[in-house]
Amino acid sequence: MLIARRFIVPSVLLTTLVTVFTACTESAITDQARNGPELAGGSLTQVTVTGATPSTAPTDTTVNIGITGSGFDRGSVVIFQVNGIPEPKLKVNSTKYSSSTSLVANVTIAADAPPTTYDVAVTTSKGKKGIGTELFAVSTRITDPTASWLIPLTDAGLGVASDGKNSNGTHSVYANGICGVSGQIFATSAGSNTGDATIQTAKGKNCSRRFLLRYPDGGSESVLSFNNLNVLQSTSYSIPIGSTVKRRLIVAPGSLSNNPSRCGRLLFGPNGTVGPGSDSLLVTRLDSQTWQLQSQAAPDNRAYCENNGQLYAMPVNVTIVSSVPLP
Repeated sequence: MLIARRFIVPSVLLTTLVTVFTACTESAITDQARNGPELAGGSLTQVTVTGATPSTAPTDTTVNIGITGSGFDRGSVVIFQVNGIPEPKLKVNSTKYSSSTSLVANVTIAADAPPTTYDVAVTTSKGKKGIGTELFAVSTRITDPTASWLIPLTDAGLGVASDGKNSNGTHSVYANGICGVSGQIFATSAGSNTGDATIQTAKGKNCSRRFLLRYPDGGSESVLSFNNLNVLQSTSYSIPIGSTVKRRLIVAPGSLSNNPSRCGRLLFGPNGTVGPGSDSLLVTRLDSQTWQLQSQAAPDNRAYCENNGQLYAMPVNVTIVSSVPLP
């Protein structure tokens, strides 16, 4: 006859077994929870930066730059850096999240930002970082040069003469920014790229330069004026040094308010039905930043008077000097 025996487990041992079992169970659950995001693409997701569009921009501008790559999220931030050091002259005003592969950074590039190539770095909201090496370049902004117009002080016989002021000894100088003068050559794609050289003498309040117009019938007038020489220099067209071409000049005192003139505009050089019978001027390029503007020999030195339709012999002799050399 078998006798059933009852085993009694000491309470201390039972407590130990429960504790061990519970600890093992909790450890397994914690590990699984920790691995979940990694398997779902959390900390194992890499951030890459592969492109910037546009890939270059000039100084002194604000531009939207599209950043491409992978692993981006909402709250990602773009910075521009060189050798791991952020460049403060490229200020990122905002970073817009488009998708996990696309961001748009609004960037203000300072006028004195170093013209070089920059790494583009993206840091996500979780602190993960990716860097694209030398993906963006800053270039020096090319602006249209200013210009000065010089008219000989010995101006006997000139129909378009100076007021005799701001002498350099031989010429009366109409220098940009002095006494209301504004002179420019639209020589680059940063402006209109027409190549026109303009000068205006009505910008000053207390010191406005004037031009003297002498007509062959003995009449004369001292006028404020806006003058436009067509197609002197542009990125699309350049007069070779030493060469001479024919060009059109508009002398337009009548275009300025409260500045009446006999002709309103004087036109040198025909342009279809505008300025019929007038004669073009000769432009000779002397060097990389100097042009000589002269009328042809008589009788081919006539300007068309727009108000009365007459032609007047109006000899011209002007030197135009760019503030910088041009190609």
